[in-house]
Amino acid sequence: MHILRPPMRPWEYYSYKDRFHALKYEVAVSIKFPKILWVAGPYKGAVSDIEIARQELLPSMKSCEVMLADKGYIGEPEHLLCPVKGATTDDDVRFNARHFRVRQLIERTNKRIKHFKCMGYEMNRKCFHIVCKLTNLTFEREPL
Repeated sequence: MHILRPPMRPWEYYSYKDRFHALKYEVAVSIKFPKILWVAGPYKGAVSDIEIARQELLPSMKSCEVMLADKGYIGEPEHLLCPVKGATTDDDVRFNARHFRVRQLIERTNKRIKHFKCMGYEMNRKCFHIVCKLTNLTFEREPL
């Protein structure tokens, strides 16, 4: 989530990937039925996605669970199903195309969360959880 430049230690909040100061939240969404299942954060923008997953998400997963993830999570093939980097074979290209289509559910969920426009520097973890619960309620009225 984009934030204004913090007055203290701004480099800790700067996301070089996104090129702005940020707070990050991890959100796990069910692809079977639209629902936010898991939320963690906030984290400073300089923390990589895979670091957050290794701290919070992966330890909470059962050994048989697998999650779909974007390319920011490449490096944990046991639990995170990521696109194939540098896909050259037909199978890899097809896999990446399917992966992209399913990931759109997650991206649309993220868009709904951001619609609340209350994600700022002063926002606390509890508020983000409330926004996620409100987003879940919107799925009942307006499915993805």
